[in-house]
Amino acid sequence: MNGVSEVFPEAEHRECMYHLVQNFKKRYSGKVFDEHLWASAYSWSPYMFDKHYQAMAAAKAEAMKYLQDTHKKLWTRSQFGTASKVDYVTNNLAESFNNWIKGEKQKHLDDLMGTIRQKILIKWNHRKRVARKFEGKILPHIVQKLKDDSYNLDIEVITSSPEGARLEDHVDDFFSVQKFKDAYAGSIPCIPDKSMWPKATLGFFMHLPCLKSTGGRRKNRMKSAVEGGSKKKSKKHECPICHELGHHWYTCKNGNLEDITAMEAERSGTGSNDYTVPLQSMYLAPFHEETVQTEPMEVVLPQPSPKKKIGLKKKLTPKKLSIVPACPASPASPASNTRSKKKVGFK
Repeated sequence: MNGVSEVFPEAEHRECMYHLVQNFKKRYSGKVFDEHLWASAYSWSPYMFDKHYQAMAAAKAEAMKYLQDTHKKLWTRSQFGTASKVDYVTNNLAESFNNWIKGEKQKHLDDLMGTIRQKILIKWNHRKRVARKFEGKILPHIVQKLKDDSYNLDIEVITSSPEGARLEDHVDDFFSVQKFKDAYAGSIPCIPDKSMWPKATLGFFMHLPCLKSTGGRRKNRMKSAVEGGSKKKSKKHECPICHELGHHWYTCKNGNLEDITAMEAERSGTGSNDYTVPLQSMYLAPFHEETVQTEPMEVVLPQPSPKKKIGLKKKLTPKKLSIVPACPASPASPASNTRSKKKVGFK
């Protein structure tokens, strides 16, 4: 990180707020930091930044001393310069660029630079065509952003008024349509292709780099609730009757009563499957209710074959098999026939 200030001494060196918070959480945590740390980074004015900073310093002074000693780069919008119009507090631009060339990183350096140049030419041509369609003074998405930001302020953003006040007069020229057109008005000069380079014999062959996939955090990072991200949304149930969310069919009040009755009949088992077919519909000829004497016909239905239970057979070992001695003979009596005559038993 020190090389940036040496190579670009006049450049503004900022620090990624996401990595700052991850390192900060390893040492300090609490509700006061969840409420004021990210808020201080997004603060535009020095007054609001100092307000959030002092709230954290009053709760834990050593935490603020840690920030001053270890994170000396710029990480709050209140300290950003006005020369650069990028107000990001994270390194999302670098992450987006790395994802843009993710499929080309395995190439040689010269091939990689040629591929990046081709991507820039395509992007340059696309934005030049977009700039030709813009009209007005301020970019359309900037005007829309001003309207969205003023939604909760209970004011109305207008582009002009009878008094002569115009929205364009209060927006920086950097966000004007003319600046956008000037940025892509030029053309990138052509350079010789790799096939036109002079041939050279190096005495060795340079193979492609061996890249191994390394573990790490996910690239498409989701903002937490502390950063202002959306909370987890619970999926609502859709009613099959009225197709509205938030209730079931048996509590539906906006649906058709016949549909609800049919649904109840289907769920209770008295639906269309249990409908009794009239006897008239079973014959092709006209049916007359007359008594006709016919011989009774016996209908034999096939009997289902009994299923055999498959189980483990228990083997009788000599220890479990025992012989019970025979009982002595008893005198003949009327009750002798009711006595057990079993001589051998199993324990």
